[in-house]
Amino acid sequence: MNLTTNKTQFELSPEESRLIRLFRCMSDVERSVCLIDAGKTLAKRLSVEKSWSSWSDEQLREEFTWDLAERLLRAWPADWPEMLINLDDAGDPGLFIENCMQDDEMTEQVLLGTSLDDEQVAQWLLEDFVSLPAAQGALECYLSVFEEHTDDTDAAFMELLKTDFMRFLEAWREEIVATIESQVNEDQLS
Repeated sequence: MNLTTNKTQFELSPEESRLIRLFRCMSDVERSVCLIDAGKTLAKRLSVEKSWSSWSDEQLREEFTWDLAERLLRAWPADWPEMLINLDDAGDPGLFIENCMQDDEMTEQVLLGTSLDDEQVAQWLLEDFVSLPAAQGALECYLSVFEEHTDDTDAAFMELLKTDFMRFLEAWREEIVATIESQVNEDQLS
């Protein structure tokens, strides 16, 4: 079996193959726990910040003093252009994201665990977003554009926005993994 990552192709080692086979035997909860544990282990020695390569050694050492949840929250994909929703309409997007994640455990579960709860988390993000006074004007604008191009209802529009937040969570997770992976010597991947 071949995997491709960062445009590098490699064969799975026997240990990697065994890990995948064991992972497939796990329940959903066990898979999530496994992913969270792996993420926590790697985050003890590797940055989760996309901009890590431009940091000084002192800045990197400082990152490791922060709580993991805080580090994960700071790693949200602010430059991700694929959202229909512009998180800048929330006022302070970072604060909006932080307020939506109820606690450190939830942050770690959502961003390091499986994606099984993404629909519910996306619903919470959407509900919080639409309740913001700062976002009301933008939502009205989004809805009018949506209605110009379709006969669908407001409910369909809200479902589209929820799907947008689900893709955002997926992109956030991928950015964290890609950032961790970018710090690993290619020799370690083969």
